[in-house]
Amino acid sequence: MNNLYKIRTKVPGFEGKTVMFRPNFAQKQIYQKLSDGYRRIIILKPRKLGTTTSTVLYLLDEAMFNPNNLCRTIAHRKQTSSELFNDIVRYAFDRIREEMGPGIRYTTRSELDFADSGSDTRGRLIYTHGTDLFKITTAGTTALTIDSSQRVGIGTTSPRGLVHLHSSSSPRLDFTNTTTGTGSGDGSTISVDGSTGALNIIQRESQPIQFYASNTERMRLHSGGTLSVPTGIELGSGLDGTSANTLDDYEEGTFSVTIIGSNTVGSATYGNQAGVYTKIGRLVTCYINVSLTNKGGMAGLVRISGLPFNVDDVITGTGVDGGGFLNYYANIDDSDIVGLMLLPDQNTDDAMFYFQKTGVSMGGLEPADIDNNFNFRAVLTYCHG
Repeated sequence: MNNLYKIRTKVPGFEGKTVMFRPNFAQKQIYQKLSDGYRRIIILKPRKLGTTTSTVLYLLDEAMFNPNNLCRTIAHRKQTSSELFNDIVRYAFDRIREEMGPGIRYTTRSELDFADSGSDTRGRLIYTHGTDLFKITTAGTTALTIDSSQRVGIGTTSPRGLVHLHSSSSPRLDFTNTTTGTGSGDGSTISVDGSTGALNIIQRESQPIQFYASNTERMRLHSGGTLSVPTGIELGSGLDGTSANTLDDYEEGTFSVTIIGSNTVGSATYGNQAGVYTKIGRLVTCYINVSLTNKGGMAGLVRISGLPFNVDDVITGTGVDGGGFLNYYANIDDSDIVGLMLLPDQNTDDAMFYFQKTGVSMGGLEPADIDNNFNFRAVLTYCHG
């Protein structure tokens, strides 16, 4: 008891100074009786001998160093009892030598302090009974709040959602694991730009960002910036997944074009058979460059074959579904032909050549109308899928 507890002295001229508690003669007599086993002591209390101080400090000592002890202070008024606890017991407890004292200090029924060695700065747990509000403070600032609806606020004392993150500059959530590492350039971050309010989703690894719905990956943003959406993007309508407004495919590629006869395919030979296509949704656009070196005995009407996708039947009442024009052609044997076009044939990967002659309605191009070095350039559009 001589070297552990500190109190505020009432010695005239030094009132309020913190000093080490040293029992005086009266206090020593009380301790002696207690050590002799007396547990009911009636003190004809004189003033200014510190009998109250020594008694409540003894109870503090008993509570600290003897398990399962329940100690109470009772006074004629509740306020007086609280003053004894705060002014003597808690004051002494808070100033126990650091090697003896705990790091956690009970302040009141609603507060719990965490002491920092050599500093008055503490963390604190605070529970407000009236509002059922729980707070954690660090360095005197509220760091985390849990309200009565179990909403968690970090950086705010008024969370508006299950988890509410707030910062006066740029709030951010960082995600790392053992694979990514924990450095400043590792993992992923979700943040709000402090100057513009823009939401930033940052993937620092050379890996994609994957988006799931119904427990299935629906969209992937690749590390190189390419966005993959396997089931399509809805455009120009509400957020209802309307199929008519869904752009569900994009593809680019090349294909090889052949020229055949409708009755006899023949065995044409080529100087060039180039085809390039772009497919956006259902719409297919083809760019074609073909030159013959021999038309090879074909018979019937002249067609091209080998389109990258079959032609869909999208126009009722006709087998022609789409169209194209020849922006260049050469080596036509019929000088009366003034124009050529390509008409895709439904449910096939073919398109038919049709001609326009002076004074004559349209007709199908025949092998006799072209020579062995026939060549052309064309653009052709049709639907598929």
